[in-house]
Amino acid sequence: MAYINQEITSVIKEIKGELPNCPTYLSSVIHQTKNKSLNAIIDELNTIFNNICEETNKTFIDNDYISEDFLNNNRLHLNKRGTARIACKFRDFIKRNY
Repeated sequence: MAYINQEITSVIKEIKGELPNCPTYLSSVIHQTKNKSLNAIIDELNTIFNNICEETNKTFIDNDYISEDFLNNNRLHLNKRGTARIACKFRDFIKRNY
């Protein structure tokens, strides 16, 4: 997990260096309904992402509202409704913060 922390932090710093006025958001990993054993790892990742956002003054977008209703038949990817929902959430964050 330390590697992921370093890599994400590095990308954020690179964006800030090249585009200092560009707002940057980090979106949480969506919990699994198909393979729930991965959710502990996803929780750890999301905690890392949230901490990175706090340390770098970036916005963390929590996607905990995504339920099975927003996933396609394989329960791994967003369906059209889920894509629309997450797009609206991203739009709302951008409107509030930019």
